Amino acid sequence: MVEAGDIDWANHNNNIDDAIGSVFSGESAFDAITTWVEKNSCWEDTLLIVTSDHGHMMTLDKPKKLVRQKTADVAPTDSETTSWQPTAK
Repeated sequence: MVEAGDIDWANHNNNIDDAIGSVFSGESAFDAITTWVEKNSCWEDTLLIVTSDHGHMMTLDKPKKLVRQKTADVAPTDSETTSWQPTAK
């Protein structure tokens, strides 16, 4: 069993960077499990269930900061774009 609580903490904190990061870590965990099954077992004897115990809503206070400006004349500034960086815990 693999449980990822970081997505829950990120959404409770309304932290989009950590929420995106936790989705990537979940994907890595899924990849590791499927790779292990394919190397050491078989899918006829294996059941993999991916689920959540509840959902969350996230409020984006400034959603326009997530959109890159696509004008040829002006490059977006740092305040107009965002890129994912894990937050130190």
